[in-house]
Amino acid sequence: MGYKGLRIEDDMEELQKENRRLNKLAETDWLTGVYNRGAVENKVNELIDKEKNGVMLVLDVDRFKEINDMFGHIVGDQFLKDLARLLKMMFFKNDIIGRVGGDEFVVFIPVKQDMDFAEERCAQIKKRFSSSSSYKNVSLTMGGTVYQEGDDYLSMFDRADQIMIGEKKRKKLMDVAGSGSVKAQIPGMDIDMRLISAELRKNNQTQGAFCQDYEVFKSIYCFTERRLRRTKGNACIILFTITDGENHFPRFAVREAQMEILSEIIQNCLRAGDVYTQYSSCQFLTMVSDASMENIDCIAERICSCFYKRVPGGQNNCLLHHGYPMGAEEAN
Repeated sequence: MGYKGLRIEDDMEELQKENRRLNKLAETDWLTGVYNRGAVENKVNELIDKEKNGVMLVLDVDRFKEINDMFGHIVGDQFLKDLARLLKMMFFKNDIIGRVGGDEFVVFIPVKQDMDFAEERCAQIKKRFSSSSSYKNVSLTMGGTVYQEGDDYLSMFDRADQIMIGEKKRKKLMDVAGSGSVKAQIPGMDIDMRLISAELRKNNQTQGAFCQDYEVFKSIYCFTERRLRRTKGNACIILFTITDGENHFPRFAVREAQMEILSEIIQNCLRAGDVYTQYSSCQFLTMVSDASMENIDCIAERICSCFYKRVPGGQNNCLLHHGYPMGAEEAN
């Protein structure tokens, strides 16, 4: 074979390598390195068609949002990577592991087994996770099922997912029962309604103003405007802006500390019926119920006074405030 023939073979081999790399990239979850949702479905269906058996496990992380809220999304991403690594350590190469949602994973084991095996594997994973995780408030909820005649990926996933959802409900019911809010043995719909009521009240125990992210704040704003149109009541919004006294934003480190102080002051100075949100890196937006524009200056000045007492340098910093009545555009 001449030089030209070798060159063509080399080019073909490189092209095949590149195609394999691209195919693997298309099948891989970008964050965790396990299969993505589409690849999991395709590969599980191929195995089911061929083997007519298998065990599917579905798992979800309880309180994962708390990791993102407390430590940031970079830590949350690392948590998911570690979880995927743990799953890969616990299963064989022929088993299919995939991430099918934000914090939801699927494992498919191509063997003929019964439900006892599925439940045992779920228990093993939860125990291994619990012993290795540094986040003690975070746990796994799992559901498992085995192949039934006529199954495909979707039918098995749905069955395992429903088992997992049922397990989540049982956990919540146990939490509520343990707190004394509901009796553990109330039959029928009464359990569901008491559980729902307890869930709705669960995160509403903070004293003072109600802090929410901006998207939730917008929803509350829209709801409040609709209510005001019916009740003809008063409500205002106030924007607080931290500056360095010269119409510039403070340095980042200073700004972070001052924003933390301002958040605490707003929460303590306003009432439980008021709501506020962080609008930017140096601004808070508040919604004050049952208050006219005549009251706003007094409320804002009280917050500013507390801020100046707490912040080093006092009046060398400047806390600007601008108030506006809700529904003003419609009134005009």
